[in-house]
Amino acid sequence: MSKLPPEIQLTIIDQLDPVGKLNLRITSRYYYDTIKPLTPNELLQTEKSDWAIKNGLLRCMDCKRLRPSSCFADSMRKGKKGRNGLEPEKRFCIDCGVHPKFGRNRYTPGSEIEINTQRWVICKVCNLFMKLAFRGTGRCQDCFEENKDIPRFSFRSRRRYSDPWEYTDDDILEAYDKYMWEE
Repeated sequence: MSKLPPEIQLTIIDQLDPVGKLNLRITSRYYYDTIKPLTPNELLQTEKSDWAIKNGLLRCMDCKRLRPSSCFADSMRKGKKGRNGLEPEKRFCIDCGVHPKFGRNRYTPGSEIEINTQRWVICKVCNLFMKLAFRGTGRCQDCFEENKDIPRFSFRSRRRYSDPWEYTDDDILEAYDKYMWEE
């Protein structure tokens, strides 16, 4: 096919279905540069093809690729975001969730992700994607075993306004106890 004139090649490429375009696109650098990436609708159509089902491929909305289902969290493979769900356009792979593009919010520190029934976490302490120590801790096994504390900001540094009366937290608690609970 590479010996055909470019006009005839483009005509043949236009007649291919999305799976054919994908397969031809990965055969050589020339076709990779010549054939445009599939549109989101073509990727969704390809995901529902027999070929993609047989190979266990799902579409990632962030990197716009068909990836093996093992590259997705369990919550992305079933339910609303599953292959036949109502919101497959909201599905993203683990790589895009752990390393999101600028301006996107995906998995944040403390997010617990289930992959093939195993729990993983982006550790609140070391910010690494590791196996979860215990459900609800938000820490990896290493940080949990070393008993590292989660870095926190002080109460004053989180405040969005300055306190004109300069009350301390203890003053507020004492006043609350004294006037609210004592009769």
